[in-house]
Order: sequence, then structure tokens, then C-alpha cells
Amino acid sequence: MNAIPVRLSGPGLSRIPQVIIAALILAALYLLSTFNYLIFHSIVELAGIAVAYAIFIIVWNTRKTISSTFFLIVGISFLFTGTIDLVHTLAYKGMGVFPGATADLPTQLWIAARYFQGITFLIATLFIGRSISKDRKYDTPIIFTACAVACGLLFASIFVWHNFPSCFIDGSGLTPFKIYSEYVISAILVATAVLLYYKRKFFEPDVWHYLVVAVIFLILGELAFTSYISVYGFMNMLGHLFRLISVYLFYRAFVVVSLSRPYDLIYRELRQKNDALRESEKKYRLLFENMLDGFAYCRMLYDQNGQPEDFLYLDVNPAFEQIVGLGDVSGKRSTEVFPGIREEFPELFEVYGRVALSGTPESFDIEFAPISKWLHISVYSPAKEHFVAVFEDITHRKEMELEIAAAQERVKDAHRLAKIGTWSWVVETDTVIWSEELYRIAGRDLSLPAPSYAEHSRVYAPESWDRLSAAVARALETGEPYNLELELVRPDGSIRWVNAFGGLARDRSGQVTGLHGTLQDITDRKQAEEALRLKDFAIVSSINAIAISDLSGTLTYINPAFLSFWGYQDPHDVIGRPVLSFWKNPDDAQQVVDSLQKQKTWSGELTALKKDGSLLPVQLSANLIYNASGTPIGMLASFIDITDRKAAEDALAKSEYLFHTMADWTFDWEYWKDPDRNVLYVSPSVEWITGYSDKEFVADAGLVDRIIHPDDRALWEEHVRLHQPGVQPHITAEVEFRIIRRDGSTRWIAHVCRSILTEGGTFAGTRVSNRDITDRKRAEDALALASKKLDLLSSITRHDILNQVTVLLGYIDILSDESLTPELTEYLHHMDIAARTIQRQIEFTREYRELGVQAPVWLNISELVMEGEAGLPMDDIRLSMNRTDVEVFGDKLLGKVFYNLIDNALRYGGKQMTTITVTAYEEDHSLVILFADNGAGIPDEDKQKLFKKGFGKNTGLGLFLSREILAITGITITEDGEPGKGARFRMTVPKGSYRFPGAGEHPV
Repeated sequence: MNAIPVRLSGPGLSRIPQVIIAALILAALYLLSTFNYLIFHSIVELAGIAVAYAIFIIVWNTRKTISSTFFLIVGISFLFTGTIDLVHTLAYKGMGVFPGATADLPTQLWIAARYFQGITFLIATLFIGRSISKDRKYDTPIIFTACAVACGLLFASIFVWHNFPSCFIDGSGLTPFKIYSEYVISAILVATAVLLYYKRKFFEPDVWHYLVVAVIFLILGELAFTSYISVYGFMNMLGHLFRLISVYLFYRAFVVVSLSRPYDLIYRELRQKNDALRESEKKYRLLFENMLDGFAYCRMLYDQNGQPEDFLYLDVNPAFEQIVGLGDVSGKRSTEVFPGIREEFPELFEVYGRVALSGTPESFDIEFAPISKWLHISVYSPAKEHFVAVFEDITHRKEMELEIAAAQERVKDAHRLAKIGTWSWVVETDTVIWSEELYRIAGRDLSLPAPSYAEHSRVYAPESWDRLSAAVARALETGEPYNLELELVRPDGSIRWVNAFGGLARDRSGQVTGLHGTLQDITDRKQAEEALRLKDFAIVSSINAIAISDLSGTLTYINPAFLSFWGYQDPHDVIGRPVLSFWKNPDDAQQVVDSLQKQKTWSGELTALKKDGSLLPVQLSANLIYNASGTPIGMLASFIDITDRKAAEDALAKSEYLFHTMADWTFDWEYWKDPDRNVLYVSPSVEWITGYSDKEFVADAGLVDRIIHPDDRALWEEHVRLHQPGVQPHITAEVEFRIIRRDGSTRWIAHVCRSILTEGGTFAGTRVSNRDITDRKRAEDALALASKKLDLLSSITRHDILNQVTVLLGYIDILSDESLTPELTEYLHHMDIAARTIQRQIEFTREYRELGVQAPVWLNISELVMEGEAGLPMDDIRLSMNRTDVEVFGDKLLGKVFYNLIDNALRYGGKQMTTITVTAYEEDHSLVILFADNGAGIPDEDKQKLFKKGFGKNTGLGLFLSREILAITGITITEDGEPGKGARFRMTVPKGSYRFPGAGEHPV
């Protein structure tokens, strides 16, 4: 590095006197330091403080004219550096301003001032040739605020927070922090000097020399301050002298130059700007004249409403004239240069007018028809109502873009038709790019970014992702491309089969950047392949024999079932043979072939000739096979073994024969209705029952309703309403009614109907059987009349006998009051017993007379039990039932059964009985009703006699009558209680005679 020439001369003094004066001042100060160091220190510091404040005052008052941010930062910082130095001077040992303070306080303030000064100098050099804010508008307040905050923090750390590190210890000298800080500050100042050297072109030579030398002396001073032990020591004094020299040089740079040559800095910048402007203008003119883009400087013309109506060309370059193909356009209006431009391109005027007023640049492409070119125009405004338009002829590029766009569109169409998408993946940034077709294949929204590589695990089925990730890793490691068939899962869950191809992607230098490739949707192909495999599997695994032959009738393909049908093992024994050789009658087979050639299809039955000579009935279906052009190329035939069907048809024919024989020759009127109530079949016997033929009933479904006797029509309609077809398929409904025959006579009909279900449970119709019961009805009427007469005779006879027995008992009672011999008294007692026995038996005949007289009905067990309980003295005996929803089909006297059972329990249960229970439950397709008590029970020897007539202490008829009442509807009763633990009567109700209304009305 060249030596820095230091010029100490100024306008007022020559160099030698200045040196002599400076030497004398330094010598005087040195002598003063030896005599009174405190005065020396105060003079040196105050001189530096005075210079710092002077520099700040000059800079502050000229801040609006100072264009250098460096001088602004340094000048303002001197105010705060001088302030810290002033406090340092006052705090110096011996000044007595801060009582109790040690030498550490001024040393701390010294280090704080030097840090502040060094850092602000370094920051200032960083802003040489730059501003802090735009147009330097806020530079001064920003600098002042930052310096004030920094200075305040330093003072607070020393005087308020007391956290500033110690710098000097009496008796020991400088602390490590102080020494290291001087080195750090020196390093900062060295960096400042280096930056000043590299940016010296921004300063006047004299100013730059003063600044650099001043910084060097500051560095020397800092190095001197690293080694003193006493604040009054030599090194301390030397450091202050170096700092004094530095202050003097700053004084020369700021004060003397600013006062003696105040405009040198400004004029230098102006000269530099003018030189730069002339150079720039020269370059601009050279660029203007030689640039390839057209350049037009124009003034916008506005109408009275402020709307752009035209513009004036002020200056254009040769390229502009070459692009538009016109010359000498300067000074002319656009409408003069391009007639009709305003009407054809109104948007051009809108853009130019908007830019000329707003100053906001705009750019756009336009197809400019007057010169048959595409132009890219960039517009900006150098002055209000003026604009500059830069024209670039992009016709060739547009044509290329259009061609490329067309080519890309053709590629997209090809990809779309072929269902091929493209992709790329940059490994380093994990950037994945998909083509539009790939988005369509994946079923994803084009507005969303493509999934990252890791997110592709959700794009594919798990097994496919495992194979793909392994192939990708292998491709990145070895460079081996991959070609896989994968299952892609769309967001809606649907599956698409894709063929994924991928390989390495490289940049221009050949470095691997990732992978790229294609993805083709092969779902249709996979489905076709699967359909083909399915068809092949269906043919191979079909239980029906399938064969293909050429048009001459020679077999070319057979499936395994064909071999099985005809009893062959090896396909070679069959392939190549004529189809006619596999039939019992080749002539019939030849007719099939001939018919197939003409009619293209054939279906029918033939008898096959198996390998072992046996015969096989088959159903043959055949058709021609065509190629893509529609030309017949062969024959396809399928064969079904109809041996079982033939047997079933024979069995069905026999069954139908038997059915028709039975139905046609039955004496009952049978008919069937379909689900729509159409009559399907009526037995011929209907004619001799109704006088109408079976054909009439088939043709007229309403004929049945019309021949119902008027008095029974309501009964018939109620029956139809309660038993809708198909609603209660398991119920067999019965009703008796009268019909009016064709000849007007009346016949009684017993009607039974039931819904018919298919094996799958579907309603198939209604089967009806009507039997002529006219003769039975007549017999029943005669029997009812005879029974009525007998019942009347029995009632009269019973009444008369009971009257005579009553008279007899009255006489016996009178005689018993008389004095009779013992023998006569005994005779009288036997007569009383005989008379009362006759009375009870006669009373029983009255009850037994009612047994079975009325038709059985559905009776609720719990209600019967409660009716029986109500008529007996239960006292403290508790009666309970396990359910109340059981109904039994029985005689109306069924209530007497439970009355007798409760009465017997109360009579013979004994004092130990407290509870009677009635329990009902299903067992072995029957209903079991248990009547039990916890009384004395029934001895084993009496169990067999319980239900015999006359057994018992009372009438001997109660249990006998109960068994008879139950037996009317098939209910049995037994006693299986354990003696001593209570009686237990078991009543078993057969299936069909009980039901649970809570679960439906159907009897079980």
C-alpha cells in the first residue's frame, strides 16, 4: 500500500510554523503532565470535547446541504462522544465531582466513549455513497435517535444498572475487559480505515487524508491505553496526546475545511454528478441511436373532459422508424402517422393516457395491424403528461409461441387421447410438477399444487406404493429406469390402473436433479384384459361344453367340459375332427351347420354320440363368429347336458297329469288365483255345484262374488277383508256361506283358502277349496232340532225329579224330628244320603248338558283365573301368574276348570298353603300351563283316581268335569306334584290351540 500523504498546511499557516507550534504545544503539555497530571488531563479532554461540540454544531446547522451520510453520522455522533468524554473528565481521579468514585468510573466512561465513537465511525463508512431513508428524508432524525438511545443505555449501565464491566482496579491496574476492549476498538477503527481507503473517491483528497490519519492516531491511542497501571502514568499520558492529535486532525477535516472551503464538498459532488450526467447522456445517446428496440418520447394530448385524444411524437430512435417502417415522425401526431389508430386501438390511448398522468409504468403485448406486427410495449412517464414507449418487435416470437402453443396443444391432445400424463420431481426441493392430463388421470383439482413425493403414498394403493418407492430409490441409486403397472387411488376412492415410467432427470451440467417420466391410464386396457381373462376363465371353467370350429366344420377349440361330456381325456383326440362325427345322427348335425350358414344362429336339441358309444341328450346353441371387418370366420357352439332336465320334464308331465286328473275329477270346487286376483284354474266340478262352467269363472273373476247369497254377502266381504291375499300366508281361512246356482236354487258352501308362497317366500297366488255342504247343513239342522227337543224333555224331566227329591228330603227332615227306633233312624239316614246323591247327579247333568254345546273360542287364561279367584274366599292366599298374554282355543266352560282347581286347593291344601301359582311356557311345540300350590299335596295312591267320576269328598265330579272340558279342544291334564309339598296340575295345549296376542294374532 502506498504511503498516505498527510498535508498539514492550511490557508493561514505554512507547514514549518505549524509543526513547530504543534511540537511546542505537545512539549508544554508533557511538562504540565509531570507537574500536575490532573490539569494536563483536563486541558487535553476539554480541547477534544470543544472540537467534538464544534463539529456537531457545524454539521447540525448544515445538515440540509450535506449530501454525505458519512459526515452526517460522524458529525451528530460527536455530540454524544463529547458528552461522554465530558462526564469522563469530571469523574477523573482528583476532580472530586463524584464523591467516593474510584478510578474505575472514568475508565468505564472512557471505554464507553471509545466503543461509541468506533462503532459510529464504522457504521458511517458503511453508508458512504448511500442514504438511510429514501431521498435522505429521515436520515437526521434516525441518526440522532439511534445515537441518543445508545448513549442513554451506556449511561444507564454505568450509573443506574451498575452492570458495565469494571475497567480499572486501584493497585492492580487495568482489567482484562478494558485491555481486550481497547484491542476490539482498535480493530473496529482499523476496519474503518480500510473502508475509508476503498471509498476514498467519495472525499476531497485533503479531507480524506485528515480522516485516515485521525483514525490512525485514535488506534495508537487505544493501543497505548492497553498497558498503563496508573491513571497518572506515562502510557496514559501518551494515549491522551495521541488522542489530542487525532482531535486536531478531525478539527482540520471538519472545522477548517468547512469554514475555509465550505463549498468544496458540494462542488465536488456537483462536478461528479455533472461528469456522470455527461457520461450518462453520451451512453444514453449511443444506446438510443443503436438500441434494437424502438423508442418514442411523446406528449399526451387530452380533450376538454381530460380524456386522452391523441399524442405527439417528440423524439424517436432509428429502431422505432425501422420497426414501423416510417421516417420523419418527430413533431407529428399519432393520428397523422397512423390514420384510424384511435378508432382501431382505443386501449392504446387509454394505457398511454393513464401512464402519462399516474406515472405508473405498464407493459403489454399488442398485434398492431397497421404494420402487421406483434409488439411488446413498455410505457413509463418521465414527466407529467409525457410518456416514453419502448417497442420490441415480437412478431417472430409470437409466431413461434403460437406454433409452440399449437404444438403443445397437439401434444396435450395426443396425451389426452392416449391418456398419458407427464411429471417431474426435483429431489433437493421436493418439487413435483404434473401435467394437466395427469391431474385428470388422478382425479385431482387443477388449481391445487401437485402432491409432494411423500404425499404420493396416498395417491397409490399400499402395495403399488411399496413397489414404486422401491423403484424410485433404485433409479436414484443406479440410474436404472422403471416401468410399472400400479393402482392409483383417486380422492373419491375409485381405482385407476396406470403404467408408470420414470428415469433420471439431469441439468445442463449433467448433474442428476431428480426424476421425470410419464403416467398412462391403462384402466380400460386392464378392464379389457380382465374381461378377456374372465371370459377365458368362464369358457375353461364352464360346466357347459363349448366348441369352436372353422366354417368347414372342423373343430379348432374345445373346453374341458366338452371332453367330459363326450368322454374324452386328451384334447388332441378331438381337435381337427369334423363336428358331424360327434352326433348320433350326422344328417341332423349337417342340417344344423347348413342352417347356421344361412340364419347365423341355431338353437335346439340333439342326441350326442359319446366316445364309449352311449347317447347324451344335449341342448345346442350355435352362432357364427365374425372378424373386425364383419366377415364370418368360424362357428361357436355351447352344449348343455339336459339328461336331468329331460327326466324332470317327464316327471313334471306325469305330475301335471296326476294333478289334472285329481283336480278335474274332484267333487270339490277348486280354483287358483294369481297375485292380481285373476283366476288361473277352476276344477270342472264347479259346474254341477254352481251351474256355471269352469271357463266362465276363468273369464269372469267377479262371478264368485256375484253368486254369494245376499244374506251372506256381508259375511263374505268381512272374510275377504280379514284375509287379504298374501298378508297372512300361513293362515288357512275358513267360512261357510250360501250361493245361488244358475237355476236359482241355494247351496251351502264350506270355503277354505290359503296364500301360496314360492320357495323364496314370494306371494304366488291363492288356492281355494269350496265344498258343497248342503246335505250336511240339512242334517245338522235336523240334529239341532232333535237336540233341542231332547234338551227340552231333559230339562222338564230334571225339573220334575228335583221337585220330587225336594219333597222327599222334606219328609225325611220331618221324620228325623220324630222319635224312631234306632233301626228306623238308620234307614232314614240312608234314605237321606240316597236322595241327596240323586239331587247332586241331577244337578251335574245340567252342567254336563252345556259341555260342548257351543263352538270353542279364544279365551285369555289370566282372565279365566281371575274370574275363578273372584268367586272364592282367598283370605290370605296369594295367587300369581307369570304372563297375561296367553290365549287358548277351548270350550266356554274352560273357566270352571280353573274355578275347580282353585276351589280344591282351598279345600284340601291345608293350613300350610300360602301361595297358588299359574305358569305358562312353550315346550316341544306345545304350551304347558302349570297350576301349583304349596299346600299338603295329593298322596300317590290318589293320583290315579283324581279324574274319575265320583272320586273325592265332595261331589266327585269337579276334576272329572274339568278333564272333559279340556278334552273338547285336545288339552290334556295330569297331576305330578310331590306329596307334602303341594299339588301341581300340568295342562298341555297342542300346537295350533294357543297364541300370544302381543306377538300377533296367529295361533302357534
